[in-house]
Amino acid sequence: MSTALPAGEESSLTLHFGPVLQKMDDHEFFEFCQLNRDWRFERTHEGDLVIMSPTGGKTGQRN
Repeated sequence: MSTALPAGEESSLTLHFGPVLQKMDDHEFFEFCQLNRDWRFERTHEGDLVIMSPTGGKTGQRN
């Protein structure tokens, strides 16, 4: 079962990788993102990987 978010609300999922993700350099992270083009990733200084929900509807039009 999935839950729909009300219009205008964004969601994200944070995965805690710690030192494993910190060892990935910028080129490796770019390659990882290229292999997963349908997803929007952000990498934090603490070694977390944040998976952002894609924009759509009004947000997509504004962007």
